[in-house]
Amino acid sequence: MKRLFILFPFILMLSFQSFATSLYGNERTVIKLSVKETIDGKKSPYHISQYILLQFFYLHGFDVISVQKTLYDKKMNKTLKKNGEKDFATWQKELKKKKPLFIIEGKAKATLYNTSTFYESTVAFIYNINIELKLKNASGKVLATFKDSLKYGASNRGRHPKLRAAKGGLKNLAFAFCGPLYKNPHLNPLFQCDRSKLEARLKAIEKHINYLKEKNRQMEKKNSKENPKKNPPKKETTPPKKDDNSGGGPF
Repeated sequence: MKRLFILFPFILMLSFQSFATSLYGNERTVIKLSVKETIDGKKSPYHISQYILLQFFYLHGFDVISVQKTLYDKKMNKTLKKNGEKDFATWQKELKKKKPLFIIEGKAKATLYNTSTFYESTVAFIYNINIELKLKNASGKVLATFKDSLKYGASNRGRHPKLRAAKGGLKNLAFAFCGPLYKNPHLNPLFQCDRSKLEARLKAIEKHINYLKEKNRQMEKKNSKENPKKNPPKKETTPPKKDDNSGGGPF
C-alpha cells in the first residue's frame, strides 16, 4: 500500500499520454527548464524534479529546452519518435537553436535526515524536501514564484532506504507543481490537451499531496506526544549502496 501511494502520481501521469501526445495542429511553445536538484547538499545524479516537469510540459504541447541532464532522459525517446523526433539528444540540439518564450528556473533540495520543532518537541524526519520555481519571460523578468515542501515522518531506517524514500518524495512534490504551473495565466493558454481530463488528473494529484501532508502532520503530533524530550539521533554518515533504482526512480 505504501508503495502504491509513492507511485500514485506517476500512474496518473502515465494516463496523460493517451491524449497529450495527439496532434492539436498548433505549433509547440518553446520553454526553457532548469531545476537544480541536490540531496544532502550534493548535486543529485537523478534530477527527478527536472524530468517530471519536462515530461509534463512536453506531453501537453510544449517543446522544452532541458538544461539539467537527468538519469531518465533517454526514456523519452519512444514518445519523441511518435511525434517525429529522432531521439532526445537530437531533439535537444535542435531546440537550443530556438529562443524560449518562457523560462522556468528553480531548486529542489532534499535532506535525508532533518528535524522539526512541534509543540516544543524535536521530531526527526526521514526526509525534508523543498522546491522553489520562478517563471520568467524571455528577457528574464520574474512573472511568478512557486514554493512548496514535503517531509515524511520519524524513522530509524538506514541511509539507503531513506534515499529511496526521498526519491519518491521528490517525485511527489514535483507532481504537486504541475497544477499551479497549469493554472498560471501566462502558461495556461498555451497548453494543448484535453483540458477536462488534465484538470481531473491534476485535482487527483492535489488530493494525494494533501493526504501525504496531513498524514505527516498527524505523525508529527503523535511523535511529539510520545517523545516530548527525546533528542534526535546523530546524522548518519554511512554511504548508500549502489542505487538499483528500486523503490522508485520515476521512469
